[in-house]
Amino acid sequence: MIQSVNENARDGSASGPQPAEQLGGAAYWAAATITVLSALISLGYSVAGVLGDGASEDFALYAASRSIGLAVAALLVLTSRSLRVLLVVGATMTVVQVFDGFIGLSIGDTVKTVGPFALAALTAVALMVAYRAHQARTVTR
Repeated sequence: MIQSVNENARDGSASGPQPAEQLGGAAYWAAATITVLSALISLGYSVAGVLGDGASEDFALYAASRSIGLAVAALLVLTSRSLRVLLVVGATMTVVQVFDGFIGLSIGDTVKTVGPFALAALTAVALMVAYRAHQARTVTR
C-alpha cells in the first residue's frame, strides 16, 4: 500500500491517502471543508423536511436517507485525504446544489435559489483550485 501511494505521488494521481502538502495543502482542505458544509446543509434541509410538515411524506424520508449518505461520503473526504475522493464527492455535491438551485427557482424562493447556486459555484471553484494546486506540486517535484 505504501509503495502504491508513493508511486501515485510520482505519477500525479491521487488514489490513496497522501500528506496534505502533496494534495495541494490549504487548497485541498478549503475544498474539503466547502464540500462537507455543502453536504451538511443539504442534510439539514432534509432533516427539517422529515421533522416538519413533510414527516408523513415518503419522499422526505427518501431525501433524508440520500442526504445522510452524501454527508457520510463528504466526511470520508476528511479522513481519506484523497484528491480523487474529494473530486468525486465535491462534484456530486456541486450537482446536488445546482439541482437545489433549480428547485428554489421553480418555487420562487430567492434564498433557496441563490444560496445553492452560489454554493455550487464556490464548490466548483474550490475543486479546480485544489486540483491545480495538486498538479502544480506534482509537476515541480
